[in-house]
Amino acid sequence: PTNKTQFGLQYAYRMHTSAGIFAIGIDASATNYHLNYQQLTAYIDGDPAFTNQPENTWSPNIGAGAWFNSDRFYAGASSPVLITDTISAVSGSEISQLNIFEAHRHYFVTAGVLIGNMDNIAVKPYTLIKYATGSPVQADINISLIFKNSVWLGGGYRTDNSMSLMAQYFVDRSNMLRKNTFGIGYAYNFSFEEVQDFFGPTHEIFIAYTFDKHTTRYTNPRFF
Repeated sequence: PTNKTQFGLQYAYRMHTSAGIFAIGIDASATNYHLNYQQLTAYIDGDPAFTNQPENTWSPNIGAGAWFNSDRFYAGASSPVLITDTISAVSGSEISQLNIFEAHRHYFVTAGVLIGNMDNIAVKPYTLIKYATGSPVQADINISLIFKNSVWLGGGYRTDNSMSLMAQYFVDRSNMLRKNTFGIGYAYNFSFEEVQDFFGPTHEIFIAYTFDKHTTRYTNPRFF
């Protein structure tokens, strides 16, 4: 019985420097929740917690982020939710409070670097760190080996006690990053927790295609 309508504005600015590209962005939004309790089927007819008239409530939010990348390094940080809020299905009721929406602050930090000769063998370690208010910090630590710009072999560990393995191949006769390129890959994810016994590992097959648009702007789009 909840309808949601969101309005938002986003702005991003990118600046080219001698060291690389620096970018910042901001997002401002407001979400309207229309709560209609009368459409609910109560366990007990006439339950006063579900006989209120429909009401509208608004929830504002601001998000922001920053990014930097050079030919061989990238780093970024963002928080898509900076304003905490709680929307209750029974506003002001002393009988029951049903929280249908709780916004918690989220923070993300990512970084990666490319080491080696891209025309021969390169190594790309990278990480993503995530944190939400009230939850433990989670980190993804990954590494990829890249052979002649075409073959990718990699793996990663997540601090929630799970791992992933990945293999990808780009069909590129010239091994030039600026050419149109088709790729195919496979990923395998598994957990060391007991949940693995119930849900098992996951298998993913994916395809990729690199376009050659704006070839004068980006010299290394496949990696960053």
